[in-house]
Amino acid sequence: MAIFQDNRDPIERLYWLGWAFFVIVLLLFSRLWYLSVASFDHYDHIARRNHIRTVPVHAARGPIEDRNGRILVENTYGFDLVMFREKKSGLDRTLQFLSEALQVSREELEERLREASHYSLYQPVVVSQGLTLDQISFLMARRSDHPLLDIVERPRRFYPHGKLAAHVLGYVGEISSDELRRPGFKAHRPGDVIGKSGIERVYNRELAGRNGVRRIRVDSQGRAFEELEPTATTAGEKLRLTIDLDIQKAAEDALEGHTGAIVALDPGSGEILALASRPTFDPNEFATRISSLRWKELTSHPGRPFQNRSIQNGFPPGSIFKIVMALAGLESQLINSRQRVLCTGSQRLFGHDFRCSATGGHGWTDLEAALQYSCNIYFYQLGRNLGIDRIQVFARQFGLGRKTGIDLPGEISGLVPSREWKREMKGTPWYPGETISVSIGQGPILVTPLQMAVAVGAVATGRLVPPHLRRPASGQSPAESSL
Repeated sequence: MAIFQDNRDPIERLYWLGWAFFVIVLLLFSRLWYLSVASFDHYDHIARRNHIRTVPVHAARGPIEDRNGRILVENTYGFDLVMFREKKSGLDRTLQFLSEALQVSREELEERLREASHYSLYQPVVVSQGLTLDQISFLMARRSDHPLLDIVERPRRFYPHGKLAAHVLGYVGEISSDELRRPGFKAHRPGDVIGKSGIERVYNRELAGRNGVRRIRVDSQGRAFEELEPTATTAGEKLRLTIDLDIQKAAEDALEGHTGAIVALDPGSGEILALASRPTFDPNEFATRISSLRWKELTSHPGRPFQNRSIQNGFPPGSIFKIVMALAGLESQLINSRQRVLCTGSQRLFGHDFRCSATGGHGWTDLEAALQYSCNIYFYQLGRNLGIDRIQVFARQFGLGRKTGIDLPGEISGLVPSREWKREMKGTPWYPGETISVSIGQGPILVTPLQMAVAVGAVATGRLVPPHLRRPASGQSPAESSL
């Protein structure tokens, strides 16, 4: 009896096994191609980062000058100690060494590392600024024992006149994580120094320049053994302001020991010759990392030294507002230069007694005398006839109640009230007696010193010229509007 064996099952299994082997080889080959060809640049970069250390070289910020070319802000150079974090080995030992060498608590050093934890691992962390020569010598002698450390030269902002024009110039500081996310700071990286206030902030892009890098070849322990060709830095632009150093000094001296602000303005061009505010601060304190204790002292000071009172505080304008009232009355044809009002020293209006500055009154007073002697009675009657809404319209034509547009951050709009404003803000009607107070610059009217300077300048020239601090290039003129 013949027996036949069916070999189809083993053959079929070998067939599928061959296909499986082919697929596996294909997958391995595809992965090899992806790693060696498609992702070559990525993994080559990672490999190079393992043995080439990149250290940022910070560009010098552009100098700032007054209108005559005298230096208001320049740069000096100092040395910072930075720490690298791409290797964890030796980190604990290095932190202990730094704590003893710099006499800084271990907790403070660890806090600085935590602050930088959201930066790239290859971004060095500044652990100490403004090293002394003794510190530099001590650290350099032990550099080989602590390869995670390096000393870098860095430009420092220097304000040779100290507190002078501090609210105009502003100060600089290390960019924060919040600022890094803002569109205006896209070109910056962690560790960069930027303008934090004043002109330094408004013109940060022009002043900042462009940083370079140092590329250092290191061994497996992180020790440097070869310096590669660096990328050059580009210094920031020079900035010339409209400020006159001599006039600014005179304004600062006049405010010494007082709280207030002084503005000197060229009404024809809108150029600010002086802008002073007191109390103030020394921007040199921020050239290196300011201590948290000192920062708390400044921010909690009752005098608010960071407050630029020339543009950030609103005050009732007082009798200077009578100039605007007089022009509003003339323009509305409610008064003329010959029309007179009897001032007896007080007047009863809307059930209240309103007094004049002169107890016995000024007698029969025309517009010229009313301005010369600041006669309240004259302007009480003018305000009653104008009404609050018409007063607001004329005041805004002189730039009051709105920002001037000066090239400084933080400017407020001030306030010139109206019936609508009070109804929206307080939910109550406007009372006629409130108009009487506003007519002499009192009551719910607030202007900044700069706004009032611009308004008076408009009276003098017949043109409302926006104020500015950056001196325009030759041939350029500021925008303006006619009254």
